[in-house]
Amino acid sequence: MIKRLLVPLDGSGLAERALPLATAIASHSGAELLLLSAVVPSEQWAGMASPASESVQELAAAKAYLDSVAEPLSGHGIKVRTLAVSDRAAPAICGAAESGNVDMIVIATHGRSGLGTWYAGSVADRVRRTSDVPVLLVHARRETTPRITGIECILVPIDGSEASEAVVPIASDLANALEASLLLARIVPSVQLTRLLANDIRAHLERVAERAREQGVKVELLVQAGDPVEALLEIARDQADLIAMTTNGTPPGFSLTSGSVADAVSRAAQLPCLMASANTHLRGSLDARVTGAVL
Repeated sequence: MIKRLLVPLDGSGLAERALPLATAIASHSGAELLLLSAVVPSEQWAGMASPASESVQELAAAKAYLDSVAEPLSGHGIKVRTLAVSDRAAPAICGAAESGNVDMIVIATHGRSGLGTWYAGSVADRVRRTSDVPVLLVHARRETTPRITGIECILVPIDGSEASEAVVPIASDLANALEASLLLARIVPSVQLTRLLANDIRAHLERVAERAREQGVKVELLVQAGDPVEALLEIARDQADLIAMTTNGTPPGFSLTSGSVADAVSRAAQLPCLMASANTHLRGSLDARVTGAVL
């Protein structure tokens, strides 16, 4: 069950494009939103120390901004907390996620801050690579409007390894929260896909699907021949509204979790992408103190 979502914000409208999807998940699941803003200490980017009073003012401004974002969400019955920290963005996000009971980080992949001067694209990438908490990437390019409402189908690529299946439980939780279905897909190079192999793969996917169905999730299966990246992008474009993948595993042979396929799909697809580490696990309480926080 999804109980807490961490949404990093940097003061920009682009970063705030992660909010509608996070809000939709929270409103359906009853999860709490933790809005986080990181203010980079002046001495870290200017090479000079700044007065303590200036840092306090920067944190206060960040806290006021977060409160202004939180207020209308609270008015719609969503549980919201805000947290402003004095740190660089990626360490602050990972630290908050690692110190508490955060089930998912929801972050826009583009944005620039007036508060902390960080780029959400590179920050999101660093967070995804270093955090064991699942990261839901929301594309927020200026020229596009992210498809974040009416999510009905979540594409979950499986490569045959246990590591690639690590995302299934959190994808199932997300499907329940959004009243969506899962599409478990296995892509095999054309020269390798025989009828016998296809039957074996489908039997394996059925076993994976059964665990999701036990959570009340509708699951469909797809076994297809072709190039993994091209096939997954085509499936995502035609059939899915969100993609959920595992990264950082090391299974033999073709692997979604080795990073290259997952990276290519997440960068090219114009859909929200949930990226979960192969060693994803639930964290403890977020009651631990974060250094430099304004609560």
